[in-house]
Amino acid sequence: MMGTNPEISVIVPIYNAARFLKQNIRSVLRQTYKEFELILVNDGSTDESLSVCKSFKDERIVLVDKENEGSEKTRLVGLQKARGKYICFIDADDWIVPDYLQQLLIPAVKYDVDVVCVNAYKVLDRYGMIKKKMFRYSDRLYQKDDLYSFHHNFIERLFSNNVWGKLYKRSLFEQCHLKVAGIHWGDDAFLNMQISPFISSCYMSSFYGYYYRYGGSTFAYDKRFWPNLSKLYWLRKEYAEKYDVNSLLDLKVQLFYIFISNIDLLIRFSGCPKKEILLFIQSVLESSCYDEIKDIKKESQLLDYFREKNIMAIYNCINSKADYFSAFKTRMYLFLYHVFN
Repeated sequence: MMGTNPEISVIVPIYNAARFLKQNIRSVLRQTYKEFELILVNDGSTDESLSVCKSFKDERIVLVDKENEGSEKTRLVGLQKARGKYICFIDADDWIVPDYLQQLLIPAVKYDVDVVCVNAYKVLDRYGMIKKKMFRYSDRLYQKDDLYSFHHNFIERLFSNNVWGKLYKRSLFEQCHLKVAGIHWGDDAFLNMQISPFISSCYMSSFYGYYYRYGGSTFAYDKRFWPNLSKLYWLRKEYAEKYDVNSLLDLKVQLFYIFISNIDLLIRFSGCPKKEILLFIQSVLESSCYDEIKDIKKESQLLDYFREKNIMAIYNCINSKADYFSAFKTRMYLFLYHVFN
């Protein structure tokens, strides 16, 4: 264990990531900037993840092994262990370039900002050969006067919702008293939403140094999609009312698109019988989400069907527009993901 407090605490939440974990840990330990601690939090993995973690012998590693509680609580455990002035999250199946931490820290120190955001590559293979640029930030400093209530960023999309690809001041988490929503989809957005009222400065960097592995749940229908993201809607609404963020109150359209997306995913990827999809539509029409969506100030045939509670018309409308070519491409990506990893 390092004798003095490190400048950066790198937190890696881990659940059944043994296949990719060695590449992840090696990429952190090979950083040109050395004053960091690497907090590996094993969230009750049932594969060889814990053994992989234990195979690395480095005084900068802090290993925590705990029961399975989900990504939110796992990050929280990492934060409770962290000693650094800055926090850097890395997903267990991703990796970083050797000067990643250094490139994050330079603007953080130079401008004394609360958050630094960098660009990333979306990759299909373990070598980063098949990749696509993400975000495309330009170098820019945002200070308090520029930001005008920084927590509006969730509408203005000032920076992405992911927690990886960023360097945070640890004091942000101490100020916000981070809560857990119990969600898998949208957990990154919920974390950023909680700290954003306390962010008064941010640096956007044009640097590309994070490799985000495009795969896993990215290519499959997940039954948590609707319950998680609809719950996030209500959390955002509560947050908007608490902080009087009027722009965030206009999220009903987003809720409607989540509803449409869930039906589309059910049709294209889940193999779910039509009867069950119709029952899902009915359940939403009978929930409090219906009252939110029906008052959207926008006209469309699909919205009319929704307001009329016409279950079959909603299904037929979305089914007729389902992009089966896109579904085929997604399955091809999944095949390539398994081939190259």
